[in-house]
Amino acid sequence: MPRETCVVKMAEIMNKYTGADPERIKLFCLGFWTGACEKVRKNPPAAMFRPSLKQHPWALEGIRDVAQAFGLVTILVSYREESLFPCFTLVLNDSVVAKRSIQEFINENGRHQELWVSRPGNVARIEALKSLPVNSPEWHRERGLLCGIPEDEIDPEFHLREGYGKFAHNYYPEEKQV
Repeated sequence: MPRETCVVKMAEIMNKYTGADPERIKLFCLGFWTGACEKVRKNPPAAMFRPSLKQHPWALEGIRDVAQAFGLVTILVSYREESLFPCFTLVLNDSVVAKRSIQEFINENGRHQELWVSRPGNVARIEALKSLPVNSPEWHRERGLLCGIPEDEIDPEFHLREGYGKFAHNYYPEEKQV
């Protein structure tokens, strides 16, 4: 089993094809999100994306738009660094009009944000992550199952892998740090 997260591979591919150009990164991400949403529409319960705060203004809108095109919903899950549990979840849909106020709330109250896409029937499972301690074996298990990972391949110590907690758009392995 690899001892790295998907961020490591995503960063490698993204850096190769975007040259770290912000506009090319946006296009790359839109293509990636589209492929993931197509996959979720057909099989796994959900997919999770973790854009950096720098990416949030356009990622919130982009992920939600792509998800809606595939009949999926987008759920924002936010974590406070000092908390063992997610601090809130918010289903993003057409009734959420004030994107700016959402962004301000995130910047003030959360540090680590995830955007999940799922079929409507799986929203409760994502919201239930609030009841599980972050980085516990149960938390990793449920997140893995939501992402369609076979149970026998879920790593209960996923948080110890290379790339955990990093963002693909600015991740470089230790030997390539600039």
